[in-house]
Amino acid sequence: MKKNHNFSAEEQRLINEYLRQKGYTADIPDWDDNAQNYEDSEPDSTEESFIHDYGDHRQPSHFDAQYEYETTADNYYPSEEDIDRNHLWEEYEGENYYSSEEYIDGSDQAESEYSHYNEPHTVSAPTKPKQPTAPSRKRQPFLTKAEASAEKGSMSRRAVFIFLISSLLWWDLWFRIFVHKSIDFKGLLINLLFSLSLAFALTFIITLFPKRWWRRLLAVPLLVIMIFFCAQYIYHAFFRTLFTWFSMVRAQQVAEFAGDVFWKILINIPVLFLAFLPLIIFFIGRPIVRFLKNRGKIPEHWLAGPKIKERAQVNKHDLVLRSLFSLTAAIVSFTFGILFIHVGDRDVNSAYDLYFETNDPFVASSKVGLISAMSIDLRHFLFDSSDPIAVEDTLPEDILIKDPEDDPNHSESESADQPAESGTPDQSQTEPTSEIVEPVEQVFPIDFEQIIANESNDGLRAMAQYFHEVEPSKTNSHTGMFKGYNLIFLTVEAHSPYSADPELTPTLWKMQEQGIKFKNFYNPTWGVSTSDGEYTGVTGLAPKPGVWSMVESSKNDMALVPGNMLRRLGYYTTAWHNHTYTYYGRDKSHPNLGYTYKGLGNGLEVKKSWPESDLEMMEKIFDEMTAKEPFHAYIMTVSGHANYTFRGNYIATKNRDAVKDLPYNEGGRAYMATQIEVDKAMEYLLERLREKGMAERTLIVMNADHYPYQMDKEDYDQLAGTKLEENFEIFRNSLIMYVDGMEPEVVDRVCFTLDILPTVYNLMGVPYDSRLLMGSDVFSERRPLAFFVNRSWITDKGRYNAVTKEFTPAPGVTLSDEQDYIDAITHIVKNKLKYSAKILEYDYYKRILPDSIWDIVNKDSGYLTDS
Repeated sequence: MKKNHNFSAEEQRLINEYLRQKGYTADIPDWDDNAQNYEDSEPDSTEESFIHDYGDHRQPSHFDAQYEYETTADNYYPSEEDIDRNHLWEEYEGENYYSSEEYIDGSDQAESEYSHYNEPHTVSAPTKPKQPTAPSRKRQPFLTKAEASAEKGSMSRRAVFIFLISSLLWWDLWFRIFVHKSIDFKGLLINLLFSLSLAFALTFIITLFPKRWWRRLLAVPLLVIMIFFCAQYIYHAFFRTLFTWFSMVRAQQVAEFAGDVFWKILINIPVLFLAFLPLIIFFIGRPIVRFLKNRGKIPEHWLAGPKIKERAQVNKHDLVLRSLFSLTAAIVSFTFGILFIHVGDRDVNSAYDLYFETNDPFVASSKVGLISAMSIDLRHFLFDSSDPIAVEDTLPEDILIKDPEDDPNHSESESADQPAESGTPDQSQTEPTSEIVEPVEQVFPIDFEQIIANESNDGLRAMAQYFHEVEPSKTNSHTGMFKGYNLIFLTVEAHSPYSADPELTPTLWKMQEQGIKFKNFYNPTWGVSTSDGEYTGVTGLAPKPGVWSMVESSKNDMALVPGNMLRRLGYYTTAWHNHTYTYYGRDKSHPNLGYTYKGLGNGLEVKKSWPESDLEMMEKIFDEMTAKEPFHAYIMTVSGHANYTFRGNYIATKNRDAVKDLPYNEGGRAYMATQIEVDKAMEYLLERLREKGMAERTLIVMNADHYPYQMDKEDYDQLAGTKLEENFEIFRNSLIMYVDGMEPEVVDRVCFTLDILPTVYNLMGVPYDSRLLMGSDVFSERRPLAFFVNRSWITDKGRYNAVTKEFTPAPGVTLSDEQDYIDAITHIVKNKLKYSAKILEYDYYKRILPDSIWDIVNKDSGYLTDS
């Protein structure tokens, strides 16, 4: 039997190619490419028909590459090789095919499906044995062109994870190099474990969605995390600390410094570019690779590009298993990170201490990574998980500090271990106003024993025990030296000891050199906001980590601050600030400190510039603040504020000519120009006080809120004339206590910001409880102690770097039990930081200082009280 068939040459060529690959040995005619019609001889009677002819309208790609079947078989199915070849054919032809998902069982169904085709064409059967009939199965669906394109643009699960973990590790390393300028290898390992956990967790979340979304979803966390790292870098460059979650929810404050922030970003573009690299690779890496591949620059075998999936439907079983693996891996990695922290040491600033007990994002970012550090801060922010109070922590601190062999009345400057430059054996060259017959403890009549016995709250009971065991300071030769004097307390923006110059700033120089000069005074930064510098100076407390302590104090009874203390003693109290009066919530905090408060926008009208003029402020406020005596005025200045350039700093530009010949970089010259404005303000203040006859009965206290940390370190070193060590010496500053006409005095004792308030109270003879303030009167018998936010400290015996664990003895000092001494002082520092925070947290003064106590303590003070 002969039949006519209408196969094209290309169709028959594909048929022959397919049959040869399948091992058919029957004679296959050599088709002429130009032939259109062919006659096939009738097959031998012993041969079986295997191939059906489908007529003129058949589609060869389906015939040639999709099915292998037998005339006597009941079912047939496409092979994996056929599917791959079919995809290649579809891509070549540019056509979209989508096969149905119906089951094909038996020849009847096959005949029905292809009933519109012609009679079958016969070819010789293969010589190989007939293959066994395969079980029926569902035909595998093909992707449309759009779906295939989406698959090509998607990422594999492995690629999602690799991109996440590599980006996280890159950003952590970048942050350590450019912010910490060192690498803690143990911290790197801990961060690796936590980064693995985060990468697996994000992979789990992203891959829950359809695969075509993965790339877009991955871009979201990558972009957010990169912005977070860069924002912390810029914030640190601007404020020398990291922002906290508390600061983030009050980010509108930064808007006033938008110009300065933008400038800081511009000058740090090279560093920021390195942080952008993962995102750059993510967004433009693939087009670049394709371009290089097409140009032959990248060998084909280097690229193991993802296969286009044969199936449109995902194997749900595999999806569940892979998702469970990602989730399990995230949990396991996190668990190993926690275990690694637990098996390490638990000293101050250890990974354990920073993760579970304290909240210091800056140090923690070195020990456990920035993301983990901020998760710790978030935990404290949401749940206020501050240090737990344990009764055993409440040790009598001054017993540990005091040397038993020393005479308790012996002046600090007479110690053999004082610095060699002290000059004289006595601290004071000023005669006391009255002779102290017998030292008296400076305390209030608070029955802590009764509180301990009756208090049901464990935290409050532990606090009562702590303050009960603290050894108080006593009256001394300086007690009451300035009793009844007016008090002007200034927090000077970004003041430094290097700004006092006999030619450029003669008034500042005179007040620093001819008042009480504190040669070893330190002014730490505290890790949250610049308002912490104000808080420590006027409260005598260390700020609470993670919050704006001054703002938080507005809700509390701040009984021991000078505004409230002196107001009770009959003083006229005012507070002033020549910048926006609401900035850092001063409109709430400062009235609560006992002041009638005015700033720019609520009664103090000065020219609005950046920064504003301290001289203009002093001219506007002097008459009002001195309207009554005795008076106490608190002033927060602003002229010394950054940026220290002659572009955009009104005060620096105003005084530019006066500093043009200074041998400094622009930063140093611009800074000195701002300090000239401060000097002019103080000159005006003293002149007016002299005019009114108040200068010799007005104590002026000047303290910086912080050193000028926004100045480049190189410029600040140039201003100081030496390279400043960054854990201690960069915080050395000037504390000025000055009364016009007083005898100069030099104090060599180590002291710091928290010592200001008890020292002022002692000098003015104001009754106070020395146990409830974390600093000490510098003229008392208590041993000196200055500590910092990272819990490093300085005493008369030496200094301890709590980050590097290095102790440096003071000149001429040898300690027999050095480690015991380090442990004791470190414990004291830890408690002072802890209980400072608890005073704010519990509103503790309100609990233990009832209104009735003030009549008792002020009765014999010698002051005319407001009652």
